Amino acid sequence: FYVLKQMVWLLAFGFLVPNVSNAGHVGGFVGGWLIGFLFSPGYERSYTLNRADGASRDSADVEFRRMMGQGVYPSVEKAIFPLKYLWMGIGLAVLARPDLRLIPLGLVRGILEPGAMSG
Repeated sequence: FYVLKQMVWLLAFGFLVPNVSNAGHVGGFVGGWLIGFLFSPGYERSYTLNRADGASRDSADVEFRRMMGQGVYPSVEKAIFPLKYLWMGIGLAVLARPDLRLIPLGLVRGILEPGAMSG
């Protein structure tokens, strides 16, 4: 529900502010969903971890619990594709198309020199 609410805000922003493309917002949403669906690990809920004494059986670290909540753990079902395949595909695309080779350099420059890319 949270993600859809944010998508509505982005679409409203695109309609209200000139020169902001809603096609970019929708494309980013669909592309993010697709990458998340194909490459993210699966999670399940555990009844035993939700019980009062579940914390004693929980082997997850504190940061995982803070992010995922009580009773959630990684499932046996892994991602459809390992994440390394996504990075290999990006690397091959950057090597195969010369016009894409400047993107990583631009990202690094934008991080190291904020504002340098904004003309």
